[in-house]
Amino acid sequence: FFFQAEDGIRDFCLSRGLGDVYKRQNAEYMGISFKRRAEILSSLLKSMTNVELQEVEGAMYAFAKLNLSETAKEEARKRNMTPDSFYCFEVLEKTGLVLIPGNGFGQKPGTYHFRITNIVPEEKLKDSLQRFVKFNEEFHEKYKIV
Repeated sequence: FFFQAEDGIRDFCLSRGLGDVYKRQNAEYMGISFKRRAEILSSLLKSMTNVELQEVEGAMYAFAKLNLSETAKEEARKRNMTPDSFYCFEVLEKTGLVLIPGNGFGQKPGTYHFRITNIVPEEKLKDSLQRFVKFNEEFHEKYKIV
């Protein structure tokens, strides 16, 4: 078992749990921090190829629409996966980042989405998102919309 802790993933024996983190942090600072991270997340996601996003306003996550080529959808079918699950799995394999496919959130048929959080510290968020941007460009180059 693993638990999310303030400085990453720890095994359950070593984790003090999230309660300690919340007790130590000022609520006002946390609100400012989430807003700033939401702005960083929004800015980078909006700049990405084939990703659409409505403004994220201080939330802990963003829900983005993903435009996938028929080539990418066909590759997903070959692997017996939904297209957004295929994309999210590829992100995980290539970058180590975890995205949640939109198919678990009741998206409209024929549309594809993913959910991404911004709960990591700001300095780690920027690095993670840069890896994600690079992956996304390479993915859409490999599976071009023709």
